[in-house]
Amino acid sequence: MSRLARHLTAPFVFSLALTAIAVGQTTRAPAPEDSDIPLSPRLMFEEAQTYASNKQAELEKQKAKVDDRARMRLLQEQRDFAAKCVQSLRRREAIVGEDLYYFGRLQSLAGDYGGALDALRLFLTQTSDGELAQLARPVAISCALRKNFVAEAEQMAADFEARGPVKLEQHFFIENDLAGSYRNAADFENMARHTKAMYKLAKQAMVDKKCGSAPCDQMLVTSVALTAEAYFKQNRPQDAQAVFERLERFALSRPSASLFMLATDRFKQFNPSVDPFRIYENVPEASQKLPELKAIDWIDMQPMKLSDLRGQVVLLDFWATWCGPCRATFPNLRRLQSAYQDKGLKIIGVTRYFGQADGAKVNREQELAYLRDFKKKNELTYGFAVGNSNEDVDNYGVFGIPTYVLIDRGGNVRLMGLGAAAAPAAMLEKAVKKLIDEPAPGTTAKN
Repeated sequence: MSRLARHLTAPFVFSLALTAIAVGQTTRAPAPEDSDIPLSPRLMFEEAQTYASNKQAELEKQKAKVDDRARMRLLQEQRDFAAKCVQSLRRREAIVGEDLYYFGRLQSLAGDYGGALDALRLFLTQTSDGELAQLARPVAISCALRKNFVAEAEQMAADFEARGPVKLEQHFFIENDLAGSYRNAADFENMARHTKAMYKLAKQAMVDKKCGSAPCDQMLVTSVALTAEAYFKQNRPQDAQAVFERLERFALSRPSASLFMLATDRFKQFNPSVDPFRIYENVPEASQKLPELKAIDWIDMQPMKLSDLRGQVVLLDFWATWCGPCRATFPNLRRLQSAYQDKGLKIIGVTRYFGQADGAKVNREQELAYLRDFKKKNELTYGFAVGNSNEDVDNYGVFGIPTYVLIDRGGNVRLMGLGAAAAPAAMLEKAVKKLIDEPAPGTTAKN
């Protein structure tokens, strides 16, 4: 039992139906009332903040099913618990200093956004610098926007950025909240101003490696989709399309297959009449410096560097022997190899050692022999690059297999995607032919 539960005197029932169904008995939560040992606002806030997650963990520990309806009930109980804390604190003498911060946070948890804003305003007037002040500002901004005090929220956001330190996630979601407020007000110019700020934050975080690939990808795609919406609402459809195309080019330049596929999926949702994969038709002005493959074994090919393959069109196929959809791509890969290998296409099957073959544990030598036999049985005439880690997958942002990466004669990634379905296969072949027909750098096109 927590300190709060031990010291408080007037218990209240929280959602008996949920726990009775889930664990076969009723459960009572303590009400935060005054006692012989006064409890700090900080302790009350910490318990209220973790209330729902702790209760859910208890139910899961007892093997109870916790569905969406149960989670909603727990959140309501959390709000009720926070409201009881607020009532208890209001019976005390004046709340000052750090206690104002925790009082405001409790009011926010209880759904009293006006009261929370008043408390946090007063706290920030008394304490404008420091960690708690920077923690208070995002909550105060959210409360101000809920009360439609947009100008005040903008000023607090400027203070948040100016005073620092600023955490990426907090800054991003402040911009997102401001964009949402302007969106609701149909002020799409200011909405776009904040969505573009979101994009810059996420892009810089990705470049600086301040967030994981998946969170950064999601933040980038979210910001671009909202920016496109703002432009579209301003009757600027070409600008809306252009922001998606810029994101696609950025994904190719990383290179990141996961970001590219997320971008194309949202692009198709935004405008189904546009083919987002047509980006491969745009010839880059400068060559990329691509991550080299980290293979430790090469099957039916000499060890090589991608930089040594300039002048050829390179198709990297990320795959594994245990992957059924990967095997479904073999007929198309065989066809591409037969049709274009003499015209400059170099296909490399990129895989890694998994320590198993057909479900049986094997060592490296046994798995290498298995790969050679697998290659022969499936009549794959292109070479394999075999690594012993996920480094190649990470370097190219591969989130699922089969994934292909198509590189032009100048060493630029021009297209990425999943390769099992018939439509992607046809599109990939069209792109390969386009790149084959392009002249190598420093040469002129044939008549």
